[in-house]
Formats: sequence, C-alpha cells, structure tokens
Amino acid sequence: MTDVLSFPIDGRQAVPDGVPRALGDVVLCPQVVHDEWRWPLTHGLLHLLGYDHGEEMEAREAVLLR
Repeated sequence: MTDVLSFPIDGRQAVPDGVPRALGDVVLCPQVVHDEWRWPLTHGLLHLLGYDHGEEMEAREAVLLR
C-alpha cells in the first residue's frame, strides 16, 4: 500500500523573475499516514525536486526531518 504519491509538473522551463515555480502535487492518504505525515510529505517533495530512492535521498530526508 502506498502512503504518498507525487505528480510532477514539467518545471524545467525558465519562469519570469518573481513568479513562483509549481513543482507538482503530493497526495497523502490520511487513513494510512494518520499523524505520521511528515516523512511521507518530505519524501514526496524530494521526488518533486528530482531525488530518486537511494542514499542521497535518505540522507536529505534525515536532515530535513531532524
């Protein structure tokens, strides 16, 4: 069962100065994550930022969740 899904928007094109970039959407299942939503949200956001599963992503998660 998946507790987080990330849906990226192709955000590689330049945007004008002052315009925020839309990375995509992160969807959490509240019936699964309950009060433990911080890790799934962080995990999904890192995927939108271009991280793939592995040591680098796990290290970044550890720093952000500290």
